[in-house]
Amino acid sequence: MTENTPAINYDAPDYAPPNYGSDHPAQKLAWRACVGIVLLNKHGQVFSGHRCKGDFFPPSLDKNAPLWQYPQGGIDAGETPCAAALRELEEETGVKAKDTALIYELPYWLTYDFPAHLIAASFRGGGKGGGKGNYRGQRQKWFAMRLTAPDSAIVLDAYKKPEFDDWQWRTLNECADLVIPFKRHIYTHLAQRLAYLEV
Repeated sequence: MTENTPAINYDAPDYAPPNYGSDHPAQKLAWRACVGIVLLNKHGQVFSGHRCKGDFFPPSLDKNAPLWQYPQGGIDAGETPCAAALRELEEETGVKAKDTALIYELPYWLTYDFPAHLIAASFRGGGKGGGKGNYRGQRQKWFAMRLTAPDSAIVLDAYKKPEFDDWQWRTLNECADLVIPFKRHIYTHLAQRLAYLEV
């Protein structure tokens, strides 16, 4: 853990199945501390953004691969998870804190490992596969928020480098079906945990 890495409660429940054996090099890497946001409208539908392909995904990735996901991102040094969630939400969707209401904070962290080809890219350097450094995956704190403004508050190109190139309102289960496979267990768990918000 570096000085810039926020303290994490590693005793919290973990729903990510291990992808690597005890002797795999990935075991020596840490998870990046991150947040994720489930943004709902007044009808209980959930924001689903189509991720710009960028250099995170290898050229070999199937062109039909599911790249729909929720807003998410890293926690900066000295930043609380909730503050990080509000910042990431604005950076990725254009939605400002004043146009949201916090509904629920998952009381534990969820993790996922990157697949082998992204772990390998992380070892080679350049940030590919790890986002900002060498990481085996992400450890995320999740928040559910309600959009209190009209849909026009969502502006994907509010910042110079958009995260998403399209978006739709969907159900939680639809979002779980459309996320890239190595994140699916996270989204399935969120769909079960937050189902009461859709009614």
